[in-house]
Amino acid sequence: MKGLLLHSSLPLLLLLPASGVFAQTHLAGTVRDKNTGSSISSTTVLIPGTAEGTYTDTRGNFNMTTHHPLPFSLVFSAIGYRSDTLQVTAASDGLEITLSPTRVLGREIVVAASRVPENILTSPVSIEHIGLQEINQAPAADFYDLMGHVKGVDMVTSGLLFSTPTTRGFAGSGNVGLNQFVDGMDNQAPGLNFSVGNVVGLSELDIANIELLPGAASALYGAGGTNGTLLLTSKDPFQYQGLSALVKGGVMHLNDPQHKATPYQQYAVRYAKAFNNKFAFKVNADYTKAYDWIASDYSDYDKTHFTVKAGDRRSDPAYNGVNVYGDESSANILDIAQGLAQAGAIPPAAVGLVPNQVVTRTGYDEKDLVDYNTFNLKLGGTLAYKITPGIKATLEAHWGQGTTVYTGTDRYSLKKFNIGQYKLQLDGKHFMLRAYTTQEDAGDAYNATALGQLMNEGWKPSYDPANPTGSWFIQYTSAFLLAKGMGSTDEKAHQSARAFADNGMPQPGTARFNRLKDSVSRISIPKGALFTDKSSLYHYDGLYDFTGQIPFVSLQIGGSYRSYRLNSDGTIFDDKNKKITIGQWGLFAQAAKKLLHDRVKLTGAIRYDKNDNFEGKWTPRIAAVFTVAPENNIRVSYQTGYQLPTNQDQYIDLLVQQGRLIGGLPAMIAKYNLNGNPGFLVPVVEAYGDKYLQEYAANLQAGDGDGVASYKAAVAAETTLKDDKGNYQLYRFKPLKPESVHSFEVGYRGIIGKKLMLDAYVYSSNYTDKLVSIFVVQPAGGAQPIQGTGDPNKYYGPQLI
Repeated sequence: MKGLLLHSSLPLLLLLPASGVFAQTHLAGTVRDKNTGSSISSTTVLIPGTAEGTYTDTRGNFNMTTHHPLPFSLVFSAIGYRSDTLQVTAASDGLEITLSPTRVLGREIVVAASRVPENILTSPVSIEHIGLQEINQAPAADFYDLMGHVKGVDMVTSGLLFSTPTTRGFAGSGNVGLNQFVDGMDNQAPGLNFSVGNVVGLSELDIANIELLPGAASALYGAGGTNGTLLLTSKDPFQYQGLSALVKGGVMHLNDPQHKATPYQQYAVRYAKAFNNKFAFKVNADYTKAYDWIASDYSDYDKTHFTVKAGDRRSDPAYNGVNVYGDESSANILDIAQGLAQAGAIPPAAVGLVPNQVVTRTGYDEKDLVDYNTFNLKLGGTLAYKITPGIKATLEAHWGQGTTVYTGTDRYSLKKFNIGQYKLQLDGKHFMLRAYTTQEDAGDAYNATALGQLMNEGWKPSYDPANPTGSWFIQYTSAFLLAKGMGSTDEKAHQSARAFADNGMPQPGTARFNRLKDSVSRISIPKGALFTDKSSLYHYDGLYDFTGQIPFVSLQIGGSYRSYRLNSDGTIFDDKNKKITIGQWGLFAQAAKKLLHDRVKLTGAIRYDKNDNFEGKWTPRIAAVFTVAPENNIRVSYQTGYQLPTNQDQYIDLLVQQGRLIGGLPAMIAKYNLNGNPGFLVPVVEAYGDKYLQEYAANLQAGDGDGVASYKAAVAAETTLKDDKGNYQLYRFKPLKPESVHSFEVGYRGIIGKKLMLDAYVYSSNYTDKLVSIFVVQPAGGAQPIQGTGDPNKYYGPQLI
């Protein structure tokens, strides 16, 4: 009977407190500008001391239901407005809230400097913040271009969609020394190890703020970031709700002699919706289309000394235009004439008519080889669910496809390449767990330099042993000798020789040219210009913040693991018929302590990272902030950073027309026997070539036969390959190591007279183990006796020449 009574009374017990403990209060209303009466979107509506609240939609309306007992307060806050508090004593559907516009300097909250929210004035290191208001008012085609206007930032622009920022270091296209994070995801392309601008990233309608850390930040973010760390944060779907759209237009190539005026078009749309402040989602799309800037620098480039020089195609037989491709193929026509004489094709005496002159092939302008029909399609979506008021799960995806131009060792047409990033993240009051992957596909991308060279080889080879008379350089040299024999000057002879050798060259705009271009650009490297890259990255990281749990210090700890999986099918990396996987992990800790009544804040951080191919690396950071007056702070810091050799630095194995690009790992050096048979630096080889040709010509004039003249020239020139002590100047590669930087900074940031914010700093950065490229020429068989001379000594020179 007792059990029966208990069970039968249970529904009554559950119903009794419904009007008390489980009472709901429904609130709705509108937030407006006090001066203009216009609605204010994205206003935060929060019950202080709780995680309960909501945000206004695009029309300034809010709607929320709470179980919080009456009475309670509601705080309304929006960017650019003074916060206001409303006392709530009963439910209401018609609340009218007005906020007063205000612009208070130094109130920005930043996260990047310490990985915890803090006022920008008390940041321990230099940091730049670009908020939503600055983004919306930016007089630029794309918000990403704003970075070029931030103090201390250099921007290198390779194409309309490909801009590369850098700070406090070495600038370049595709800067691997700058880390870029989009909602916590490293935005780098896994195969290239740098971010491709904002091609895969955030839509202009979805960007909330940008934070930039100039200089090294490896203590918090790991490898990379030796000259900058950039954080882009998207809009929270709980806060920024509703439908928004953007249409932007413009005109490019005005008064451009190379192209008529063309339109610039951008379209974007975003929609976000939250349900009971528990579940929210957003979707966005962004499409940009334009005809890219034309690279039209036709200066004569000296590839040996990496500089431009005076001259053009008519005045310089060795002309190599900066934005002309195919003219990288070269030969010394005195060399060619010598070979013709040795083969009996010309009399030895005719060699004296040929100057010691390098000649390049006639190339094609970049505008005829590269696809300038630029476009970028970005798609993104987020699902967010609050498991509890303090724990939120987020599923996020970004995908971008585009066509643009990239400058690296060569010029690359990134045609229809795409990158996707997919993330799952769990955030709590004191912790964060995150896992994401980046998937890259090069699409129809190709090397423009290789395209020009291989197109030339396709319509007429530079040298074909099976058909010497059909070879370009043989024809050029033969025609030059013919013109000289008829009394022409060297200048006229060069012009006649080029016209003869270029006979039959496909011209841009013709069907023959287009067929040749399409056939070469669709064949994979090395036989064609197409490169494959379907590399991927998998990353896992976590963070725990002990703030508020340890009374005497603020402490954070975290760790990460990352795996690169390279996949180029042998077109870029040494991965033909094998897999390359690289793992790296890291751990970090950061502690902060306030002293002297909060007038001094000390921060220390240290991180340890380990990569499969390199020894572990410690990167500490120490900083102090001194509050010398209210809202006036002096900061002092010592920071360290390091940059791992990129995946290309480690594993590239790419045959180009001028040679082969190889990575610096011991396995790559051993693969080409550069330890057992080292090469010579290019200047040493060129000195040998000049000496050899000078001696050879002198010997012929002295009456020596061709064989004797060549032998004596080789013996005499061999001395240029040795140093003052008689040792060969062979280049031996040192072990590949990560690049490191140590940086000191003293800075001040403060508010003067409540109307002027001043940020000033001085810094010094010292780099060690700087990563650079080394160009060597390797004699395939090492030192060898000169055949047919009876001389038992071994020489490197004949192979080099």
